[in-house]
Amino acid sequence: MRVNYFWTDRDFGKAVTSLHQLHLLSIESCRLLGYEIHLYSYHEITNLPAGVIYHDAAELYPKQAAANAISINHNISHLADLVRLIAANTYGGLVIDLDSLVLRRLPSYS
Repeated sequence: MRVNYFWTDRDFGKAVTSLHQLHLLSIESCRLLGYEIHLYSYHEITNLPAGVIYHDAAELYPKQAAANAISINHNISHLADLVRLIAANTYGGLVIDLDSLVLRRLPSYS
């Protein structure tokens, strides 16, 4: 099953960023359960784990529209939800926050 993640740095204009340790643990928890991991971001990620499929989030939601939303104080979590929900609606799979640890396989409702 596919898992859709989203990551953005608080400094939205930054071109390159890295995932925090908790995010890496979240990804590893899904990898160990056999999930296909897709991560969407507007940044290049320097420490992307092997096997994670990276996507430019602009494929789903324009970067300028996202930057405009952030500049008028929309919450980053809403942007993350939007991108992940578009991915899940378009390609299927689960929507999981990068600060969530998955301890056992989740039910499939396909």
